[in-house]
Amino acid sequence: MPVDATPDPNAEQREYWNSPTGDKWVRNQGALDTLFVEITAALLDASRPTRTSSVLDIGCGAGDTTIAFAKRSGAVLGVDLSTSLLARCRARIEAARLANATVIEADAQTHPFPPDSFDRVVSRFGVMFFNDPVAAFTNVRRAMGAEGRITFACWAGLADNPWFDVPREAAIAQLGPVEPTPPRAPGPMAFEDPDYVTDILKQAGYAGITVDTCAMALHHPGPFEEAITLSTNVGPAARILRTHDGGEADVAAIQERIAAAYKPYRDGDALSIPATIHVVSARKPD
Repeated sequence: MPVDATPDPNAEQREYWNSPTGDKWVRNQGALDTLFVEITAALLDASRPTRTSSVLDIGCGAGDTTIAFAKRSGAVLGVDLSTSLLARCRARIEAARLANATVIEADAQTHPFPPDSFDRVVSRFGVMFFNDPVAAFTNVRRAMGAEGRITFACWAGLADNPWFDVPREAAIAQLGPVEPTPPRAPGPMAFEDPDYVTDILKQAGYAGITVDTCAMALHHPGPFEEAITLSTNVGPAARILRTHDGGEADVAAIQERIAAAYKPYRDGDALSIPATIHVVSARKPD
């Protein structure tokens, strides 16, 4: 039985990721994979899968992490709410001829995973969106084997991540403020507080919890203008533009502000933006 009695407790997230937002992430899949290459590497290193590991990838999206883990593990199951992102993921798995990777449309908070099935649970920016994170992580823990480990990457906060903060401030400067997001509400920055994340995992029954806060970089190979366009197609600027019904002139003005703020991070036509990420690990208790 599902942990949460609500038929679809994450219906808002399901609707959001099946809106044009999901299609934008599909179109920008290559650039986003390159942007997050250091985070994917850190996730692989921290989770330490083996050739026999069974892996659950939460919020697998267009498949970058699912494919990366399939190349180093025995079997990988990716789960996501977005039909368009999952379609892209399946196509990439097929193109890579990875018979050990499969994906399903499912909500990890409520999906009845077979108990004791996974040696590793991983996620790159996919676990901060649960309506009830304690229920979600409890459900996932039940699917982990006796020596199972969960490892996920989450953002450390706006102030330490100009990829989020700069476009957000540029959009607000152009279009005006938006209603503040409630603290710890489902969203990219929901897990910025390590103590909050640790408490959630303790309540969900995990042991051996660690939160490593890592300085990394987000890389965009260029052209520089494409990186600036990407920063308004996805992320907080895109949300603010949608909220205020911004037009082409607003987009151009916001991109001009972002380009000026990103100049210190520019190397020729490429972009390397500092980022701060929490890499969280925990295990199933003995």
